[in-house]
Amino acid sequence: MDRHTSPLRLSRRSQRAATALLGALALLLTGCPPEDGSVAPPTIDLRKQLEETEQQSAQQAREATQGEAPQQTGPVETVKVCILLPASGASRDQGAETRRGMAMAQAQVKAEKWRKRRINWTEKDTGSTEADAVAAFHACLQEGTPIIIGPVHPAPVTALIPIAAAHELILIIPEIGAAQVDTWTDNLFAISPASTEMARVAANNARKERGMGRAIVLHSSDGFGESLARTFKEHFEADSAGRVVASLPLAADKPDAWASAAIQTALENEADSLFIVGPGEPAKAIAKAMNSDPLRNAQAWFIDWSMYPSVLEAAGEAIQRVHWVNRPLPGGSFEDSFLARYQAQPDFEAGSGFDAILLAAGAIESASSLDLKEIAKAVAATKVAGAFGQGAMVKLGGVTAEDAASYRTIEPMRAPDSEVWTFSGY
Repeated sequence: MDRHTSPLRLSRRSQRAATALLGALALLLTGCPPEDGSVAPPTIDLRKQLEETEQQSAQQAREATQGEAPQQTGPVETVKVCILLPASGASRDQGAETRRGMAMAQAQVKAEKWRKRRINWTEKDTGSTEADAVAAFHACLQEGTPIIIGPVHPAPVTALIPIAAAHELILIIPEIGAAQVDTWTDNLFAISPASTEMARVAANNARKERGMGRAIVLHSSDGFGESLARTFKEHFEADSAGRVVASLPLAADKPDAWASAAIQTALENEADSLFIVGPGEPAKAIAKAMNSDPLRNAQAWFIDWSMYPSVLEAAGEAIQRVHWVNRPLPGGSFEDSFLARYQAQPDFEAGSGFDAILLAAGAIESASSLDLKEIAKAVAATKVAGAFGQGAMVKLGGVTAEDAASYRTIEPMRAPDSEVWTFSGY
């Protein structure tokens, strides 16, 4: 027999109570008149009380064997959530990867029958232009959607941040990336922060954690490179002791010029650290130059734009003096489930999409009411067991983002039983 069909047994406490009642009943039923001739008190029939006690004990035993009784559920509240993803245009592949992660999270949320609030998901195509993204955003507004997730490309993200900040709604951005963030309000959230966070992480690691004092910044001659260079300088010089001795814009298609600039500038300024904002080939040239005399004792920080295999191979003996700033790859049970479902390893976009859905769903469920301010408070307080691990919403460079999905310094490590070096976790 299973626990639902086995005979009921009274607990020892219930058995003792029943025995005591039976004893009292026997004494009262068989009691003799008092010797002084007074009238005996009326006999009390305890059979009904005994039956009630037995019924209560049986009910307690039944509940103990069957577990906790199911909770009563009231009317289900419904919330609309609009998703902005590119289904067409140059960014459609990025949209597709994000959508895969979102689909997994939506399936997980749907399977959680304990939720008291139901979510109606709808999706709008942002294309790959700012105009299409803004049009999709306004379509969500016209449908009365209070929560919007997306978009994913830097240009649409840049365009929508100030628009969303001016409206009464909640915007959750899976990845800010290279988007320009000029304003941020309490109704805006992100999973992965802006790319400028790489510069802050590198500067703090170099200055605060390693005590570097004189830095060179070599960066691409565009808005992206300039913004990271400014952020690095701001944080490296925050204590007034660190100094950026040179910040040079360089052409991304001339890698030899980057190596020459690094060597010459280090020689002239006695620099002990470099921050490199450039693609793979310039990064590879500088990694090789780290073995030259002016840079032999220096350390270098590369961003995610620099693909690490070529950098590590070029670094040679300087391999333990090169550092990479990047986000963690999606992992854990999410990685396993994604691989089983799609037969491919998840990229950053899939993990960010997964976490964005869980963040929204968690906040909707935990909010004290469906008032937008209450939902926004719940988003800020929600912890996500997501694709990047256990994450919480924190302020990163003025942006509210998930700490587990943010940038960090990743160190070289030797693969077990091998001469091959990799960056930890990659």
